[in-house]
Amino acid sequence: MPGTRTAGARRTFCQSAAVFMALIWSLTLIGVWAASEKPAWAASRKSHDLAGTAPDTVRVLLFSKRRPTSVTLAKEKEGESAGKVRLTAVGNSVSVTQGSRGSQETRRRFQSGQGSWRVNFESGESALVDGSLEVTAARGVLRLVGTLALEDYVARTAASETLPGTPDAALQAQAVVARTYALSAHRQQRQRHPPDADLCDLAHCQVLSFDAAPEHLAAARRAAQATAGEVLRLKASGKLGAPLFHASCGGATSLASDVFDGRDDTGSAAVRDPGCTSSDTWSTEVSDADVAAVLRSVWGGNSSRGDASARSEPAASGQSGAESPENGAPALDRLQLIRDAGGRVIHIRHPESGRGLSGEAFVRRLGARIGYGRIPSAMFWVRRGASGKLILQGRGKGHGVGLCQRGASEMAASGSNYRQILQRYFPGAEGENNNDGG
Repeated sequence: MPGTRTAGARRTFCQSAAVFMALIWSLTLIGVWAASEKPAWAASRKSHDLAGTAPDTVRVLLFSKRRPTSVTLAKEKEGESAGKVRLTAVGNSVSVTQGSRGSQETRRRFQSGQGSWRVNFESGESALVDGSLEVTAARGVLRLVGTLALEDYVARTAASETLPGTPDAALQAQAVVARTYALSAHRQQRQRHPPDADLCDLAHCQVLSFDAAPEHLAAARRAAQATAGEVLRLKASGKLGAPLFHASCGGATSLASDVFDGRDDTGSAAVRDPGCTSSDTWSTEVSDADVAAVLRSVWGGNSSRGDASARSEPAASGQSGAESPENGAPALDRLQLIRDAGGRVIHIRHPESGRGLSGEAFVRRLGARIGYGRIPSAMFWVRRGASGKLILQGRGKGHGVGLCQRGASEMAASGSNYRQILQRYFPGAEGENNNDGG
């Protein structure tokens, strides 16, 4: 009957529609639940990415100071060289000459294979690099970026940044710091690192050289092996720290936020360090003209009020000082030196104008002008000499943040292990084996 079929069809349609609407409602609820759960899941995933296992390699810009225009690569196999390749910078390209017939071509980049590569420079010096090399050119200078095994990099850096005879525990602490900093740079790509690599081989990254004494390099390799995979994580966030180190603190380390104007992802603290109190004392003579030139270079419209809670004092005593006649910049003894509790100059301020700069920036700029090494730290005091020039007397070597290498060696010589050393200088971080996925 037509009427019966119509009613049945209507019932079937209604049932199907109900099922369909129920399905839509279920999917909507699932979508709402997923949306509400997404931020937590995303945060968990982000945290896991930061805490993931360590990469096996690190990319480092090598031979930065040499600025080579031409090198020869030779792959070493069982002590013998084979397959020499000559690379020459031609503007922004690389001229590649290889083979017994000297076939030549120009490329944008040259990529070596994996192996042990003897890099020969035009000066006659050479270095053996284990890994692979990517070579490009910029304005007639070659850029060699090595992809190195992480633990080999850690060992070589620890050897490059310490002195032969450094006690084992201090070398092990250095290895953990070097590894952590390298992995932090690898994951965060800090602005001061080269754009095509994780790190460079200079001091503002970590020094990496290939001329360490064999015995010292062997000791550094043992230190890297003893601490393999171990890193420092910030207690507050669980993220990898970016731990810093220096040669000698002069008796006290400083807060990273004081020395570097607010930056503090190191996990370090300001601690007294009796092992460095009488070490590395220094004195140097500076002219008012050099000081004025430094101040003029940074005070173009810059104004800083400093930290009123820190201890301040006139830069020098015994003479009032005067404006430099050639450029109007004040003499150093017209300025206030603002110190932290350990005595390090963290800020320099002109009290009349309010202009200033950090103590570390002042030391770096003045050192660049009069000679690196003449002002090794910002822990200094100033007086006028008989000649009328300024005499800076100080202690320590380096910025004073994080691991003090001399203090670490003293602790190691007294029986402390590397974890105790790290805990002293980095109380805001804790050790963790990064190879376990943690």
